[in-house]
Amino acid sequence: MTEEDKKKQELIGLINSRIEGLRPKLLDLTRKNPLLSTRFSEKSNSHIRVINETPNVLFHKINESKMEL
Repeated sequence: MTEEDKKKQELIGLINSRIEGLRPKLLDLTRKNPLLSTRFSEKSNSHIRVINETPNVLFHKINESKMEL
């Protein structure tokens, strides 16, 4: 392995460690996140509430047009 290859590997390792360090900060689990703080109401027609359904099965049913919304 050449000196240049070693430097590239060190740089890649540094970048990966920095990304892993920043990753938890990118996930917003507070009420500011509209995906988590959504309130469902009986009158709402802009949201679909799915209960007791496996996401993969639901996705495939919708994708294969076996299920209509």
